[in-house]
Amino acid sequence: MTGGAVTLDLSGAAATLTLRRADSGNRLGREMAAALCEAAERLAAAPGLRALHLRAEGLNFCVGGALDEFGTDEPLSRRLARDLPAIHGAVATLAALPFPVVTELRGAVAGGGIGLALLGDIILASDTTFFRAGYPGVGLSPDLGGSWQMLRRSGVTFASEFLMSNRRMTAAEALTRGIVTAVHPDAALSQAARACVEMLATGPTRAHAALKALIAAPGADLAAHMAREAEVMAACAATEDSMAAIDAFRARRSPHFAGR
Repeated sequence: MTGGAVTLDLSGAAATLTLRRADSGNRLGREMAAALCEAAERLAAAPGLRALHLRAEGLNFCVGGALDEFGTDEPLSRRLARDLPAIHGAVATLAALPFPVVTELRGAVAGGGIGLALLGDIILASDTTFFRAGYPGVGLSPDLGGSWQMLRRSGVTFASEFLMSNRRMTAAEALTRGIVTAVHPDAALSQAARACVEMLATGPTRAHAALKALIAAPGADLAAHMAREAEVMAACAATEDSMAAIDAFRARRSPHFAGR
């Protein structure tokens, strides 16, 4: 999948999904939304993938919605009710991918871009990165899962303050709040992201998928969650990857994960 608003490289075990509307700050207009929906479907159906690198061209990851597309030909409420389910479905599909996702962020991460950015299991930011909700400025509430992601990562108190105030949050503060995994100098970010993706793509795929599921849906209490952990660990122990890795541990050699 090349050209257009995004590119999707499925040539290896690690896929790369790139937003390609740098001239507009990678705004989430109709074209970008449609391209992301197609990319999500292809990623979910592609065999053999073991990691995803989500990145963007240009100085900004995503500045949010394309406000200039909000015309007066129909009520905004009607358009949003019609168009949001599709892109929300794509975000849900990307969140449910059974392998690690690494997001590479620089510049502005605003509006719906927050939901895309926080899809990462590992989120690497440039020192140029900043977050801004954007929604209060136009009298709207969040979309693309941004409020859910922010709540899970930073808690009710901070998520409420940040999303309501529409203030700017620096990469350093995002790191302190647990919203990003690490902050790198801008010139070193892409290399760090690629190295992280390559490392994850050589890991135990089934175990990564199980870990994602556990983190995404913890039990109602500790006992329930540990019961689920026991089920998942037993299933992982039956995989060839796990059995081979345990043999390697006993033999004092490095394991090789085939992704089984």
